[in-house]
Order: sequence, then structure tokens, then C-alpha cells
Amino acid sequence: MKNRKRFIINLFLLVLLPILLITVGFSALSTSLTIGGVTKFEPIGLIRVMSYSTNQMDNSTDVNSSFEGTIIRSTIDFNNTSSTATYNVTIRNLGQVDYYLEKIVRNTFSNDNIEYYLDGFQIGNVIHAGEEKTFTIKYKYKSSPTAPIEMRLNSDLEFMFKPYNETDATFPTVYKHDGACTFNGANNYITGVDCEEYWYNNYIDTGVQLYSSDNWQKDYEVGFTIEQYSPGANINQAVFFNAKKENTVAKFPGLVFRRDAASNNLELTQTINTSANKAIAKFTDLHYPLQVRIFRIDGVIYYSVGQGALTSLQDMNNFNNPFTTTAWFGAALNEDNNTIMRNLIGTISHMYVKLGSYTQEYATVTLDPTDGVLSGDNTKTVPIFTAVGELPSPTCQDKVFAGWYTDQSYLTKVENTTIVSENTTYYAKWVSAGEAKIGNTVYGHLADAIAAVNDNEPTTIYVLNDSSTKISIGASKIVTLDCSTNVISNSEATFTLENYGTLRIIGGTFTNNSATGAINNEQGGNLTLEGTRVIASGSKQAIYNNGGTVLSTNCHYSNKSNNRAAVHNLNNGTFTLIGGTVTAEKFHGVYNAQGLVTIGTQDGNIETSPVIQGSTYGIYNNQSINFYDGIVKGKTNAIYNDTNIANIEANSTITTSTEDINGITYKTAQLTAN
Repeated sequence: MKNRKRFIINLFLLVLLPILLITVGFSALSTSLTIGGVTKFEPIGLIRVMSYSTNQMDNSTDVNSSFEGTIIRSTIDFNNTSSTATYNVTIRNLGQVDYYLEKIVRNTFSNDNIEYYLDGFQIGNVIHAGEEKTFTIKYKYKSSPTAPIEMRLNSDLEFMFKPYNETDATFPTVYKHDGACTFNGANNYITGVDCEEYWYNNYIDTGVQLYSSDNWQKDYEVGFTIEQYSPGANINQAVFFNAKKENTVAKFPGLVFRRDAASNNLELTQTINTSANKAIAKFTDLHYPLQVRIFRIDGVIYYSVGQGALTSLQDMNNFNNPFTTTAWFGAALNEDNNTIMRNLIGTISHMYVKLGSYTQEYATVTLDPTDGVLSGDNTKTVPIFTAVGELPSPTCQDKVFAGWYTDQSYLTKVENTTIVSENTTYYAKWVSAGEAKIGNTVYGHLADAIAAVNDNEPTTIYVLNDSSTKISIGASKIVTLDCSTNVISNSEATFTLENYGTLRIIGGTFTNNSATGAINNEQGGNLTLEGTRVIASGSKQAIYNNGGTVLSTNCHYSNKSNNRAAVHNLNNGTFTLIGGTVTAEKFHGVYNAQGLVTIGTQDGNIETSPVIQGSTYGIYNNQSINFYDGIVKGKTNAIYNDTNIANIEANSTITTSTEDINGITYKTAQLTAN
């Protein structure tokens, strides 16, 4: 009986073992083991090199080549530095999810004078589940090999893949690289700890043909972030992204994002068939890091730069000249002689290309009423790269709603035109009812509080909220205006603030964008400013001292006007600048027409502030200057008529030099100790 049981058990095991072996073997082939219709196990390493063979050997010999997993190995003998060796590579995705090529690791690469290029598949390209791809890899000597020159290459390259999660399969990412890559110009390779796979190149070929006969009618999205860029270091038309046929003469079709040929601006150019069908968008006053996104949706090219809205550039539905040039980051290809041109010096990250059928993306705006109450839904769904539009207003007992802000410090106010590019939260700002307060009395408008000040009676006015009206301090008034972080503005053709009396301003921001300036200190006026920002973007000065006395400590003056200085002193006025900054984007920083301007404090020490910068002269001086501290900068010269500098700090000398600011050379002047 025992023998019979043992026989049955052995027979059962004998039958079960082949079934298990067949099952395991089948799971290795199919890459998954499914029980009850649910995948329980999927092995690691689902991408395989299926074949690796010679394609074309030009004055070279394939000594040995093999493959294993995602590794290709080669031993190649080259006859001379013009020799090349090209191999076919076939890979297959045996898994059930998509993967993208993250990088290529050089386990062995014995010859530093040799580089390789992939054609048909690149870093960032996606291989879909069950898909097989065949591409070529070409080994060649660099254009300028260094001695000693070895004629053999032993190579062991490993393709590294990562799972790719694309929620919208109709608009897949066909190239992707998140790491920051620094492009170092035509004669130097790419650097960056996240860009090891590109260290032997000076550009990035995505391998994607956006304008081929198969793809030019598809939607696409190209994105990248410019982390660091100095226009002065770059050649004209240095390329960030190029999907355009190029040579040195002809006007080929396609799209390119590059430095402007005639200035330090950036530009996006799209050409259709001939140079007559060309559209250009230029971008100025940029701040880095800078996100750039370019779309083709239903035949129309759109772009979004920085926090800008999605803006149309050109309809290209009549394009009829497809080409197979692949899209590049950091350079362009000269079609005439197959050489690289317009190389970039700068750092780019988060590079990607999507190709297929675009689906509108949406972002959720969440409204946080903070201490208030918001009736109805506190979220709003907005198409990305469009304006947020009108938002509801919350309520709060005993307080006034002052608007939605992008941050809890209430630095950036949300307007109806604010562009939404991602999921975000806006915060409600609450202020006390009224704009100003004297003692315990609250005034609805700042002008009402000023009108309540008695002659010759020192009075402190606390500004509670932003104010948008003209204010004037009479000759017999003695006022301290404590503005905190509030903004005093005026868009009418008058100064925002006129002072005839004795006025001390603490903090705050004064602005004006009309035909006059922000602050006017008239003859007899005694004005003290502490930590105040004064900004004019109209056609006049930020601050105008017409024969009065001004003492400025740690203030910031800015003028974006075409033909006025930031600080204007005249009619024998006296203006003292201690700390802070003065900036005029299109004229002099300080214009001393008549009077005395004192820079810094005569105290035996030399400070590096204030910093005064003008697009022509830092200081244009017609009379007299005391120069005790600070740095003065100007494109034409630091100081005009510097022979009229009356006094400088004891035991010091004025030294001059030059400084590169955003690619523009400025002349500088500052004091150095003897």
C-alpha cells in the first residue's frame, strides 16, 4: 500500500514538473505570468537587443561584435582617421508598458579620439510595448583628434531604459531629457552631471523629424527651460532649438528658436516653403530660468515663453516642402556640407518633444479665502497658457477684500489676464477698511488724511492700503507718511506725489506711468525717503527735485522711460543718495542739471552702495558732485563731466573699469582706498 502511494506521488511530480517548466519558459518569452486573468509577475529588463551587425565598414574592420541584454560590444580596427564603422542595431520591447532611452553608459570605450552617432533612435525616444526598432550607430574619429592616435576601439555600450508613463497615448513624448546640460560652444563638448550621454557631443540630436512627409501634419509640442544664458558670449543666431533646414545662404523652411541676428534678444522664427512665408516673434527683458514651449496645433504654430499666454505665430497649413532633418538642441546642421553651425553657449534642462494629436490640457486654480468666506466652488478649471479670467470675491467681517495673490506674502497680485500654466493656489488678501489712519481715525482715502493735517503740526499718517490718487503736501505741513508695503500710484498726467513742505516717507512704492514722474519735490520742499521704491514707466523721471532738498536712504529708483533719467536734480537742489539703487533703462541714471548731488556719506569708509546705472551715463553732471561711496555704471561712460567732482572720500582714488551686464559692456567708476 505504501509503495502504491509513493508511486502515485512520484507519478504526480513527474507530470507536474514539465508543466511548471513549460509555464516558466512561456512566462520568460511572454514576459509575464498571468493567473486568473491578473498579471502577478513581470520580469525586470524587458528591453532586449535582438541583433547587432555591420552595416558599412569604410576603411575599417569589424574584429569582433556581439550583444547581450541591452549591451552592444565592438572591437574595430580603423585604417586612418577618415575611417568609419556603421552597425545596425535592433531592439525590442518585450514588456507591457512603454519605455524611453534614458542614457547610454560607456562601460568600456578605449579610444577618446572616437565618437559615435545614433541615427533612427536617440536619447529620450520611446519604444512602445511590443514594438521593435532598428537604427544605426556610427563610429568615427573626431574632427580634430589628439596624439597619440590609436587605430583600435574596444567598446562596451549599455542602453539604459526607464518606464515611460504617458497618460495620453495619442500625444506621446518621443524625446525626453530632464537633466541640465551646459552647451559650451562650437569647439567644446556638453557638460553636466546629468548629461553624461552627451559628453562627447556639442549638440543634442533628438532624432525626431518634425517636418518629414510622415510627420509635418501632426501636432507637436517642444519644451525646454533655459537655466542660464549670456547673450554676449554667443554668436549671432546661436541656436537653442532647431527643426529647420539650414545653410549659409538659402531660406529653407522649418522652425528655430535662437538669439536674434542683430541684438541680444531671443527670437522664434517659422518659415514656410520660401523666405516670403516667414514669421518672427522677438522676446526681450527676459529672466532666467526661462521656460519655452512651442506647439503646432491643427496646423498653427503657437508659443509660450516664460509666464506668457499661448500666442499664435503662423498658420502653416500651406506648407508643401517636407524634409527629413531631425530636431536639435544647441546647434543647427548646414545642409550643404553636413557641418555643425550656430552652436550655443548656455544651459538647458527639461527638454522634450511630443508628436501626435494634441489634446487640450487644463489646470486647476484653487482659491484660498484665508480668513474669509467664499460662497460656491473654490476651484476653477482653466485651459493651460490662457488667462484665468474673472474670479469670485470672498467676504470677511470688518475687512475689505484687496484681491487674489499668487503667494501668501501678497507680493504678486492676480489680474484677469494672469496666465495659468499649471495647478496653482491663489490667496485672498484682506485689509482694514480705509486707506489711511491718523491716530485712531481711519480715512477712506489717503488724500482725505493729508487734508486733515494741520499747518506746522507734526503728523504721522499710516497708510493702510494701496492708493491710486494724486497727493500733495503743502508748504506748511510737517508729515511722516508710513507706507509699509503699500503702493501709491497715479495714471493721470500729474505727479503721484508733490511735496512743498517737510515730508518723511517710510517704505512703500510710488509709481506713475503717465506723462509725468512719480515724485516731485518742489523748491522749499524738504523730503526724506527711507526704504522706498520709486518707479516711473511713462515719459518723465522717477523723482524730480526742483530746487528742494532730498535725503534718500536705501531707496530704489527705476525709470523705463525713453528719454528721462531716474533721478533729476535742478534749480540748485541738493540730493543725497545713501545706499540703494538707481536704474534707468534708456537714459541717464542721475541727471544733475543744476545743484549738488552727494553719493554716500563722508565717514572714512568706502561702501559699495548705492549702485547707479544708466543706459547712457550713470551720472550726467552739469554742476557738482560729492562722491563718497557706491558704484556708478554707464554704457557711454560712468560719469559725464567728472572733472566737477567736488569731494571724494579721504585717502581714496576714483578707479574706472568695465563690466559685462547681460552681454553689454558698461564703464564703471568707484572709489578704492589709497
